[in-house]
Amino acid sequence: MEYVLIIALLSVSLIQHFLLKRRDEHVSSFRSSLDNERNSKLELIDKLAAASSFDTMEIVEIMEEQQQVVNVDSDIWQAEMNYGKWSDFDDNSGRPMPKLRGFWYKAPGRIIGVKMPKGSMYDMHHHPWKETLVGISGLVTVEIERTDKSILKHRLSHGDVIEISPNAPHAVMRAKEDSQLLCIWGVPDKTL
Repeated sequence: MEYVLIIALLSVSLIQHFLLKRRDEHVSSFRSSLDNERNSKLELIDKLAAASSFDTMEIVEIMEEQQQVVNVDSDIWQAEMNYGKWSDFDDNSGRPMPKLRGFWYKAPGRIIGVKMPKGSMYDMHHHPWKETLVGISGLVTVEIERTDKSILKHRLSHGDVIEISPNAPHAVMRAKEDSQLLCIWGVPDKTL
């Protein structure tokens, strides 16, 4: 009986030893993988710094910023926007979806690239900051509601610039063709 118990204890010990050894191998492999990934990123940072006018810390800041996501919103919608990457703007309308791409997340304002496929639009909305639209390509109509509730219409195509006051209701109407524009947002108006 004691012999069976000793064999059982030895078996359990051997199994524990084997499992602990496998665990240590996995932990070591995982750490090695993390170290390799970290070293690879550091090498990339050094190469970028050497090939540009940026120093290493500026490149680290740029890489960190590119991992950020911010929420952009108005009185009728909210969307997540990844730094420097095109994100779909789905307003659940079934229309073609515009795409947004944001920059300068550490600044109080935003520079946003906007791609509007033919037939897409942004419904009438407002937000508490000044907005400047700059036409890059294509053609859209921008509607701005005046204080007397009348609607002022502007064409926005390559090289056109439209300024929209804080809290002014406005819409970007159906794109007549695939269009691109820059949207520059200011700091919310503190006087309102």
